[in-house]
Amino acid sequence: MPQLSLIIPTFNRQEKVVRAVRSILDQNFKGELEIVIVDDGSSPPISLPGELGSDSRIKVVRREQTLGPGAGRNAGLMASTGEWVGFVDSDDYLLPDTLNRRFADALEDQARRTNPLALHTCGWVDVSPEGVVQRTRHPRVPSGQDGFAGGCWFCAGSTLLFRRAPVLAAVGLQDEGPPRLEDSDWTLRFGLTKGELVVQPIVAVAIELSSRPPAEKIYASCDMLTAKWRKRLDAGNLPASHYRRLLAYLDVERGLAALTSGRPVAGCWFLARSWLRRPRMTWHVSPGWQTGRKTAPSQSGNYERS
Repeated sequence: MPQLSLIIPTFNRQEKVVRAVRSILDQNFKGELEIVIVDDGSSPPISLPGELGSDSRIKVVRREQTLGPGAGRNAGLMASTGEWVGFVDSDDYLLPDTLNRRFADALEDQARRTNPLALHTCGWVDVSPEGVVQRTRHPRVPSGQDGFAGGCWFCAGSTLLFRRAPVLAAVGLQDEGPPRLEDSDWTLRFGLTKGELVVQPIVAVAIELSSRPPAEKIYASCDMLTAKWRKRLDAGNLPASHYRRLLAYLDVERGLAALTSGRPVAGCWFLARSWLRRPRMTWHVSPGWQTGRKTAPSQSGNYERS
């Protein structure tokens, strides 16, 4: 059984998914490794260059219908076999010489903890589509479980490592209904299981900045999650403080979607309602992150702190 399975859902990102796969293989991972690419109905289908296509560590799962990233991760979870699992969005990639250290730290942490429910995350760099580094982000650990109701501030689509069996037994698969924000829903469910977020002191991933999804998808996702978690609240399965924080977060998502789609009045209204629901001194509702600026990557692919 492979020790670690990395799952890459992708849709119409031929060149970028190859970049993501190469960034994993270049780690020279010391344990057993499995890479599962879930092609979510790309047209044309994703194809790997010869040396990657023949690599026995890589598995491609093809879906004819496009169902979204949550469904893609679920398909990857069902097709993979590793005791440990990680996610990598196809437009992101791993920074050099980081995976072995991250995995060793995660194994050590699991060996000494009594609660096996842990998501191991890390710092990352925001990069432009041209590869220019904008800043670093180090996610903060939540002070309470309600922090998980404030959105997925630790970039769960590309930074997570976790033990498959205990996490999936407690949380289950991702909700395939919302077209976006499925990771925020999944990590809130994780937080309600008394799971812990472990922030590893290493910058290990490059997150490519891209345009926001269509506002209609954000609105639809926010409405779905509002209704879903309202039912949990009414059933007594969600603290009221969690629900208020979730609503404030969803209004931030609505507000940003409105602003980026050219609807400034609606955007300001949503953001104002978010602050009324949860007064605060920051624009985000999550525990947030520490940030900094970094120089562009060198030709070798290494990132140097400025």
